[in-house]
Amino acid sequence: MNETLGTNFGEEDALPVVRGIMEELVANTELEKSLEVNPPDAARLAFNQFVDQHLQDYIRTNMNFYKKLVEDERAGNQFKNRLFSVYRQSLDQRQPPSGPSA
Repeated sequence: MNETLGTNFGEEDALPVVRGIMEELVANTELEKSLEVNPPDAARLAFNQFVDQHLQDYIRTNMNFYKKLVEDERAGNQFKNRLFSVYRQSLDQRQPPSGPSA
């Protein structure tokens, strides 16, 4: 992640934020439903709003990481893109395959 964001954060900076947000994402059934029923752009907007809201929870404990994502638009977008990809993969792994059964 440091290479992608152009940072030099240690695990104590980024990992608690990423883990915390991922836990919140996976637990949020409303967001999951939004991704299932909305067009991709609307689903992504809901995801970004969720992440932005929850990033604010980490201001006190991880100010440097938060500032980098908020002040550097490119870094913030790359972070959200990667997080979105991981989140979608986790949803895909939880859902049974659709289609006719053999």
